[in-house]
Amino acid sequence: MHFKKLPYDIKIIDLICEDCIDVDLFVELPKSYFESWDNFPNTGRQSNQCEKNDIGDAGYYNLIIRLDDETSLSELSHPYDAQLNESFKKRFGVQPPLKLIKCDHPNGRSFYPNEAYMAYWKAYVILEAANECLFIDRYMAKEEGSLLFKDKVRSVNQKWLSQYASIFDAISHYRTLISQFNHLEKLFTTTHGELSQHLLNRANITASELNSGLGSLLTLHLDWSRKLNNNGMTAFNFALKSLKRDIYFLFEWLCGLSYTEEDLFKQWANSNGQAASHSQLKDVLDFEEIHFKLIFERYTPIYCQDNSKWFNLDGVAETYDQLNEYQSFEPWISSFSDLHKSINKKSDITFVQPRLLDTLLVMTIRTEVLIRTMLLNLSGKQEPDDFYVVLRELSAFVKDDASKTVLIAVGDNRDLTKLQDRPESVFNKIETSIIGKKWSNKQKHFFKVIQKFITSRNYFAHHYYKDHEFKTHTNKFCGEVVTSCLQTILFINDSKLK
Repeated sequence: MHFKKLPYDIKIIDLICEDCIDVDLFVELPKSYFESWDNFPNTGRQSNQCEKNDIGDAGYYNLIIRLDDETSLSELSHPYDAQLNESFKKRFGVQPPLKLIKCDHPNGRSFYPNEAYMAYWKAYVILEAANECLFIDRYMAKEEGSLLFKDKVRSVNQKWLSQYASIFDAISHYRTLISQFNHLEKLFTTTHGELSQHLLNRANITASELNSGLGSLLTLHLDWSRKLNNNGMTAFNFALKSLKRDIYFLFEWLCGLSYTEEDLFKQWANSNGQAASHSQLKDVLDFEEIHFKLIFERYTPIYCQDNSKWFNLDGVAETYDQLNEYQSFEPWISSFSDLHKSINKKSDITFVQPRLLDTLLVMTIRTEVLIRTMLLNLSGKQEPDDFYVVLRELSAFVKDDASKTVLIAVGDNRDLTKLQDRPESVFNKIETSIIGKKWSNKQKHFFKVIQKFITSRNYFAHHYYKDHEFKTHTNKFCGEVVTSCLQTILFINDSKLK
């Protein structure tokens, strides 16, 4: 929710220990787990001691569940509700203490052997309480104001438990399972309707209750929108974005059941002449924005499948969020999305023409603009006109020497991207170039990828002699253009920028 701090510098753990807000799970791990952590507090715990199972199981507080092709639909769930229910959740789960006890580590550091787990929507509770106590620390003494704020959190928490807990818990359940399902989608023949019904049974809720919950969230959306517009906390702006995702997931779930998009939009619209009691569903759901991320997550692994070892394909969603921080990314992903509206949805990506060349032109331009924005954000000054100089200056912010070398070499070999002699194969000079004899295969690959992107940009901006070929049939060149644009962006983003 982008809180800088709570009134009187109150901590979330204070609210938990004083029973102001409830947690979904609070654990107390064995002290010996930390005391035998030789490289504490570094991640990747190392221990030379022979450990009992209960100590080893304590490590499950921080894990990634790897799903495989033997996973069944019934097994999709949060690990604390399945594999780790007995070995972690029940073994280490306790009631939050009134006060946490700090422990000393043999290396002189200290630690608390506890972890608290709260559903994401509990942040909404704290937001509403903080907004009702806006600026309280400016006009009320700390002792009195702290008690008042904690009472307010406790009151709002009880309200949310009675009004919203069931619907948000259902959405949490849906989000967990649907993300796992999407990861293994190729392994199942399950339809969206079958999956939606399966999730309904697992969440122990009815479709009617989901639809009623959708109305509650739309009412909440209107309330927060008004508070934001009436000088409420700016954190409501971020909360509304998060709530929009909740509403979308609920909408998606209902569409997999007995509801249609048209019916839901009609039901959750405001009647003319009547005061609005909730935000209109059609106004809340920005489908283009939502689908941008879905398209990126769907196609990125396909474009990178031949070199998957060089990309973090398990973190595509995180990569999208990182790129989305750049203002110029929205036009880029928009062009990427537009391009795929003209792609046949088969197992492999197949390009067809109608205005494909225009779309590729826009995409190459947007790729250059996005890279320029990356440099601008890092340097704080206007980027140079020469794009090769942009790459060279960008290399100064790259921590990885191998990646730095690639960016510099691209600028030193600009002749590879020139097309004045109208070569039959646009990328021939790049493909046959010999560069970096001592380079790794990864360096050689990305050198060519970036050069192909620049060549594509030059072709679409200044040439047309191959257009007739690109317009008449599906062409490998078009796929290479998109691949070079995407992989160039991913390479720079993954190059550990300072």
